[in-house]
Order: sequence, then structure tokens, then C-alpha cells
Amino acid sequence: MKRTSLAAALALLAVLVTACTPDGGRPAPTSPSPTQRVIPAGNPDRDQAAVRRQLAAVDPCALLDPRITTGLGRKPGLISATPFDCRVQDEGVQAVSYADSTASQRHGQERLDLGGVVAYRSTKATGRCTISLPVDFDHAITLAQDPVGAYDCTQPEAYAKTVAPRLRDDPASFARKDPRPGVSVCDVLSSALGPLPAGQVLAPRTSFTGSLAECGVWRDAAASGGAPVYTRQALTLAYRKPLAELRTGGGWQDSEVRPIAGTEVLFWKDSGAGCTLLWDAWPNQTPVRDRVVQAQAEAATCADASALAQKLVPVLAKAAPQTLAKTPLVYSATEPDLAAVGACSHVVDQDLRQCAPATGAAAASDPRQTVTLGAADADTLCTAAAPTVRRIAGSSLEAVTAVPPGGGAFDSGVLPVLCEFVEPSHSVVVRIGAVADLPLNSKLLLTKTRTARDTEFAGHSAKASAGEAVRGAPDTRRTALIADTTAETPGLLLVEMSALPDRGQGTGTVSPAARERLNGFDKLATALSEELLGAR
Repeated sequence: MKRTSLAAALALLAVLVTACTPDGGRPAPTSPSPTQRVIPAGNPDRDQAAVRRQLAAVDPCALLDPRITTGLGRKPGLISATPFDCRVQDEGVQAVSYADSTASQRHGQERLDLGGVVAYRSTKATGRCTISLPVDFDHAITLAQDPVGAYDCTQPEAYAKTVAPRLRDDPASFARKDPRPGVSVCDVLSSALGPLPAGQVLAPRTSFTGSLAECGVWRDAAASGGAPVYTRQALTLAYRKPLAELRTGGGWQDSEVRPIAGTEVLFWKDSGAGCTLLWDAWPNQTPVRDRVVQAQAEAATCADASALAQKLVPVLAKAAPQTLAKTPLVYSATEPDLAAVGACSHVVDQDLRQCAPATGAAAASDPRQTVTLGAADADTLCTAAAPTVRRIAGSSLEAVTAVPPGGGAFDSGVLPVLCEFVEPSHSVVVRIGAVADLPLNSKLLLTKTRTARDTEFAGHSAKASAGEAVRGAPDTRRTALIADTTAETPGLLLVEMSALPDRGQGTGTVSPAARERLNGFDKLATALSEELLGAR
């Protein structure tokens, strides 16, 4: 006789045991197999290197319309620290051609429509109003209020409203009068260095803040076993006094100067291990407000810096400035400016959560199957819970499936995927999850339920707790782990509701209105327990 496998024997035993049940002989539903979730590829980003080249050709001072400056009662003078930023004098608005604007940053900012162009406004929590005009999925042109004084968006918004449609329809109108500073710093550095060793990449930054004015060589995250590591190889362009003046009255009198490729280069050994070189980027520059474009190269040692300068000086001197094409520099209001698809654009930490819009999968027809089916396919929970969630928690909530966020009731090892309801304001989030074959008193949950209170929802035993959805904001998250006591095997339904800062209010804090909605949590948990698990 052929030996029967243990798995087959257990399956046969399960059939025999459940063939007759206390409810009149109707067998309990079988456990479904986990459903393979399809995660959308995401919206395609723009070519970020091409975007940087286009923005290098933009005159940042052209973003500060003098008519707006005059209308605001300010003096029209402009000053720049680099060829890629410009500020209205006397602590006025600053324009930056290229700044960080990631999905996580945009998530907490109010999304605006400026003449049909996508824009974001920072919150009061930052202390400084910044209007960001996205240029790709991670960066934006920014117009920001000076940090001196109270938070005020009047001036940044006035400039942004004026330039946003032109950046879409007529980008060439922002071209530089003197095109020479409009070079791609990373292209220049790349030409000088040639192919990089494996595991090293060029990035438009020497710190963790993006900038067109500087480019550095980094060991990428995979190569360094964690975060990217700066290698102290970089090129920066900035406005400074001509080198001849720095040598005589700028505090650099004792620094060594050497001729490299026909150009005088100043060497400065800093207090650390690095060496910095300075030289006027182009000969015969006409100073603007006593400043010229100066190049700064950095390397780990002065010998390395000298070798780098031997390549950089002639490459920079001959570098062709970038030119502006007719391609829009910003996004129209109908274009996606994030990789996330559909309602996933409202999910916090969307780039880490493997989000997918809900598919409308059929919900369980038998309450005894809700948990087992929901554990295998979170989309079924979305379908089952949607009417109740929208009726009690808010009609604007949309369903997605995603892996749990950090700090939730379960980690992804216990609850691989959950159903999440999100809304455009981001002020309330509802999460529904299911775990099969796990009792409420499981040791696995002790650390999560130690401070929870014992309660019931629609006759089902539960553990309920409150916590922080936002750091420093107590009682902004309510969680319930509800026992599925109608099924033959133990299981749990997770219901969680969080109150978050409303991006449209711009305060960065949880509003009283969001907290008020949180007061409906017990009603929501009771209704979901009854409708999904059945009344007891």
C-alpha cells in the first residue's frame, strides 16, 4: 500500500471532522489559498538627468517677477549664492531651480492647482512657507519665504502663481542672458572622472540635500550596506569674489596657489582629512555685484585634488551651457507627479508599502469565512468593509491594499497585507486586516496587547487600545483585535483608525475635526464585527 503523506492525512482528517457540524450538517468553508496580489508598476518618472540639464539653463532670478516684487512693496534688487538660486534682497522670497521634493514630503503638504499646474504648499510646522512646483517625482522648483518672521505664504504664492503657467507653456522665457553658468555640474564632473568604479554613483549633492550647484561621488546604498556614503570627490559652483581678491583681502593670503591647466588654483587643506581647491570658473568674467562664478573641487587629499583639478579645469572651461527645450518643466494638474497609482498616492510611506488600488474582489458570503478569506486576499476585506467604513468614517475614503506600516498593531511577518482606506485630505486612515489560526490570547501578541483593555464588539471578544498615530499626539490612533469566534478555528480581525494632520489645513497638527471623527471608532468596530463576523 502506498504511504500517504502527513499533509494528505491531515487534510483527510479535517474533511472527516468537519463533514458534520453543529449547525445542521452544513460543512465549514475550506480555507482558501493565498491570492497572488498584482502590484501596479507605478507611473513612469521623467528622466531625472534630463530634467537637471533643462533646469541648469533656467535663470532662477527670472522666477522672481519684478512686477510682483514691486506690487508687494519690496525693493527689486536680487542676490544669488549660486547660479541656481536667487533671492529678493532684504530677506525676500528665494527661488531655487532644483530642490528635494519626495513623495513623503508631498504627502504632508497641501496639493494646489496654480493655473492648471501642480504645486505643493508646506505646513506651518516647518516655520517657513515653501511653494514647490514638481519637476520630477523627487524634485521641484521652489519659491520660499525667508525664515525670518511669522509663517506667511502670501509672497511665495504670488510669485508661484505668476511663473507656474509659463514654466509649462513657455519655458524658454526663463533662459539665462549669460548662458555660461547654465552648465550641468554632474556632466562636467563625469567628463573629468570618466567611468566610476563599481558601486559608486554621481549625485547632485555633497550632503543629503539635492542641489544643481554641486555634484559628488557617492558609494551607493547597496555597495555600502546601508545609506549612501560621500567619498569626498565633488565639484561645486558658487558666486564669490574673484580669486585675486580672495588672495589679497579675503582671508586666503597664506593659502598656496598653483597654476593648473593655465589657471591659478588656490589650495586649502581643511581641518579634516579633505583638501579643497578654488578657481574662477571662466576667465574674463564680468563681476555681478562684485561676484564671479567660482569653481570648488574637493578630494580626500591635496594630491587627489590636484589630479582632479588637472581634468576639471579644462573640462569646465569648455563646458557647453545647457539650453531650454519646449518641453514643459512642470506638471499639469491632470498629470501624475508621483509613482503611486490611484488612491495609493494618499498612502503614507507609499514607496515602501507595495500598495495597489482595491480590485473589488468578491467578499465572503459566509461570516465564518471572512477571516480565512481576508487573510488570503485583503481585497475581499476592502469589498466587505467599504460601505460601513464610508458610512461611519467618511464618504471620501478610498480602498487600497498594502503591507502594514511600521509601528502598527501587526508587522508584515504576522499580517502580510491589509486593506487600507485613505482620503485626499490624509486626515483619517482606516485599516482592516485578518489573521487566520491565531487566538486572541496568543503569546505572539503579548507585546502588542499588554496594555490593551478587554472588551466586546457585537458579542465578539476583543482587545482595544489607543496610541499615537503622530509622534507627540496622544490618542490619535485606536486599534481593536477582534476574535473570530464564529469560525471553527481561531482567527482575528484587525480594525484600526488613525487621525492625522489634514494636509489642507497646513498646520502639521491633528485637527479637532479629525479627532472628532476618531470618536466613531467603537461604532465602526461594532458594525464591522457584526457585518463581517456575524452577530453573537
